[in-house]
Amino acid sequence: MNDRFKYRFWHKPTKKMVNCYGFNRDFVFGDVLDGIGTVYNPAKFEDCILMQCTGLKDKNKKLIYEGIF
Repeated sequence: MNDRFKYRFWHKPTKKMVNCYGFNRDFVFGDVLDGIGTVYNPAKFEDCILMQCTGLKDKNKKLIYEGIF
């Protein structure tokens, strides 16, 4: 159940889903999911929609995330 503590965020200005590896009340840090390797270092917290993994998987065995902020 380690998946429960995974995060990702939607970066509004670039319209990209990004894996999150850290955040605080001002900034969010992450890498682009599509493999380009671009780092948003840091992205402003107000420009992001943060999501946490529920620990569950859908019918395609992909993790389900839910928005928290």
